[in-house]
Order: sequence, then C-alpha cells, then structure tokens
Amino acid sequence: MTSLCIYEWRSWDGFLLPMLCPGATRVRARLGETSSDLLKRLPPHTEWFAFHINLTATRRTPLRRAAFCRVLRAQGVRILNEHVTDISKHHLQDVCVHTRLPSTRATRAGESAEWLIVKTNANYAGEKEKFVSPDERRALGLGPRCRWISRHDEYLIRQRSDVPPGFWRSRQVIVERFIENRCHAYYRAYKLLDRVVIARMVNPAPIKKALDNIPRTNWYLRLPSLQPIAGPKPWPGHVAGAVSRVSDALGLDIGTIDLVEDDAGQCYAIDVNASPYMGTTTHGRMLEFLAAAGVGRRS
Repeated sequence: MTSLCIYEWRSWDGFLLPMLCPGATRVRARLGETSSDLLKRLPPHTEWFAFHINLTATRRTPLRRAAFCRVLRAQGVRILNEHVTDISKHHLQDVCVHTRLPSTRATRAGESAEWLIVKTNANYAGEKEKFVSPDERRALGLGPRCRWISRHDEYLIRQRSDVPPGFWRSRQVIVERFIENRCHAYYRAYKLLDRVVIARMVNPAPIKKALDNIPRTNWYLRLPSLQPIAGPKPWPGHVAGAVSRVSDALGLDIGTIDLVEDDAGQCYAIDVNASPYMGTTTHGRMLEFLAAAGVGRRS
C-alpha cells in the first residue's frame, strides 16, 4: 500500500512516476485553486506528495504554493519537486551559468555561419499549455503562446545570419548554439531522489528524441557518489557531474535532464522535465533501480 499522492494536471499513461508507483493516489489539479482548497482534497494519511504538473511554469499551482508546502512539511509529509516551478529553456541556461556549467545560449554577435537552433522557451514547444483556458492562463500568470513555433518538431536550425531579428528580442523563444558530435549521441538522465540512470542514445536526427528503437547504453549510480554501480566502460563521469549540479540547483527530486556533447567531450544541459514521459516500452531494470529509492513507502 502506497502513501504517495501524485498531484497531476492531466492524466496520461506512460509517465515515469506513476509507472514507478502504480498504487499511488492521483489527485487531479484544478488550475487556479487555492492551497486551502487543495489541502481539503488530499487523502488522509498522506506521507509523500509529488508535484506532477506537466506545464513549464508551476509556481502558482496551487495558488500560494509555498504556504501549502509549509503546511505539508509541518505534518511530516515528504514533498517531491517542491522547488521545481520553472523548467523553461531560459531558466535552465541561467542555472547552467550559475553553477559554472557551459551554456548553449547564443548571442546575436558572432560568426555569421555558425549553426544555431531556435526553440520555444516553454517546455516541449508549449504543446501542453494549449490545453490551458484563457482564464487559467491568467490565474497561473502565463504569457501568450509562441506565435512562431507551435510544435517540438518545428524548432529551427539556422546559421546565425539567417536568424530573424525578432527571435533575439523575444522571451517566447531561445536561440542556442547547435551542439552535435560525429557519433550522433546524446544523454538523458532519469532521476528519483538519490538514484540516477544515465542513458546514452544514438539518433542521427538533428533534433534528438528518445525513440524506442534507437541504440541505448545505461549506467546506474547513486548520488552524491558519481561512480557507477553498473554499466560498461568507459564511464561518462563528466555527464554525471553535470546532472548532479543541475538537479541540485533546480531542486529536482524526480525527472529527467537531457544533455548533448560536442566532439571535444564538453557536455551541455539542454532540457529538463519534471514529469517525464516514458512511452510504452518496458525499461524493467531501470524502473526497478529507480523504484528502490523507496518513494511512497510508509515510514
């Protein structure tokens, strides 16, 4: 029997946390509700509470979220992703700069032939925000959706000289250096508390996605150690170090971090997701390893 309450906005199959804790109680978020309203709806004997809102900005979910968390902590409830309220691209690059990790953020001045990529500032091109009503957008303090890019597969890869001037001025998008390597490899780190699985995947597509049929190599570790428990050699310790620093700075308890690498071996964090989608493919060993973190077990 689990004592975990998953606070979710929309319920889709295939998300990591519900897969790890199938017996959890799932409470549907009502966008714009107050913290006191939510407290009245929580199941009795809740010992774990997870924010699992699949939106980019969640600091007002619920309203007076900080007060809501103070009440839970006073009751001895352990909170997952309490401090993860902004997973936008600009915020992630700010975190990289703050933690002295390399940033992909590009400047307007530079080599005209350098390849850059233009993305939405919102996670996954803001595709989930399209389900938010105008009244809900106002309650959550959300700005308008990006008028140039509406889907994650519409990100633009352009030379600097071909990037429209408006993209440099708008906070709806971010212009980043386009980082790639000869092996077409990139990394995704799956995290639950102190347990991390780092997957190295190979995808020749310019915009990398963790498709079910692409080659994958997994390493397993427990933080704060950056040494693998299992996985082949050589071990990408530099990736593990970046994952540790980014997740600490964000307060990420459960989620994924995507990283790309150049041919010199320098890695860059490019995406974070606090409610990651896993799809329908079974990742048995990985899920078993993460589930051993013990989330939802009664004390």
